[in-house]
Amino acid sequence: MDNVWYSISRLVFELHPARVKEIANKIEKMNSLTDLKTIKPFTDSKIDENLVEDFIKCWKQMPEVSPLQISSAMQSAVATASILETNQQIEIVWTGPDTGLVSSRNTEQVLYELIALASDRIFLVSYVSYNVERLIDRLSKASEEGIKISILLEPSQGIWRKT
Repeated sequence: MDNVWYSISRLVFELHPARVKEIANKIEKMNSLTDLKTIKPFTDSKIDENLVEDFIKCWKQMPEVSPLQISSAMQSAVATASILETNQQIEIVWTGPDTGLVSSRNTEQVLYELIALASDRIFLVSYVSYNVERLIDRLSKASEEGIKISILLEPSQGIWRKT
């Protein structure tokens, strides 16, 4: 799937947003594709040369794409990457006793929030679960709203039966 849009995304992923903006502004002012290799941020940085070459090759294969379109695509790609980075948060959810060392959230509350946010399906995996009546209630409500639910649980030792 090597095309100019994909190559722009790969290139932008490797660069600081300020550098992308600088390059995009210079590309926008270009007269032709041959001016591209003279753009200083391409020549003085530690950008992967293979990514730059791939970008140039892909753009040459799509000569109808203007410098303004390339510049806009670069700026859109960096803005999208920034939004994705902002929206991807990692929080520690701890099921054990409070250690006082790291801030963490209660597992039960996190599960309820995730269930409430689900829009299509839930796949719940748990080591051992106790006192899950409220959780089952929330999952049942989600199921009634059309959410597909799959659960993988390991039963507590007392539940195993010899046959």
